[in-house]
Amino acid sequence: MASYTSVRDIKQYDCIRHSSIGKVYAVKEIVGDKLYLLDAEGHNASFMFSPQFGPATEEEAAPLDKIVIRMQIKSTAKPAAKKTEDPEKVKSLFKKYTEELQAKNAEAAGKFAAFWTKLMEIVGDEPGATWTMRDSKKLGLNPVIKAKSKKTENYVNLAHVWGGDTGRNDLCIMLMKAYISEQYKALFPVKKGHYGTGDSVELKYADLDGS
Repeated sequence: MASYTSVRDIKQYDCIRHSSIGKVYAVKEIVGDKLYLLDAEGHNASFMFSPQFGPATEEEAAPLDKIVIRMQIKSTAKPAAKKTEDPEKVKSLFKKYTEELQAKNAEAAGKFAAFWTKLMEIVGDEPGATWTMRDSKKLGLNPVIKAKSKKTENYVNLAHVWGGDTGRNDLCIMLMKAYISEQYKALFPVKKGHYGTGDSVELKYADLDGS
């Protein structure tokens, strides 16, 4: 059966099928690569996008017709407010991230600072817009680089920067697969890492010089 190759192939209110679970859902919202869904009983579910999702057939989608109609009516009744982040909170969390790195590996912290400065020159230093901070239960606090979607004009998560799990001697950059152009895929050789949501590259802090 057909599968989506990118989260950008999925639209709000689409009815989609999760092939491994065998369930069909209506798409409530898409944030970055995360899908917020409703099943035929109106129960919420959420998943990170993976190629296991594919379009539902008309027969499979039929039980979700009323769910989709209710969502469409609700969306027109009240305009959705844009989600905003507090820049000062983002900067405070980043300060915590760098202080933790400094405490564990001062040399790595210096290398990372040079790397981050150069990165900000490229993407623009706008906390809460061009970058943010995310606290992962498994991997801890990490910066996230964002990019503006050409379709929605909203900023979406592009790349996650993790300190690594070896005393912060390694830096791991995970780029969302949906946003990797063919000519750049070779730069991210670790395929389908992090629950299948992105390809990544691991860099030694010692190799970072901000160039």
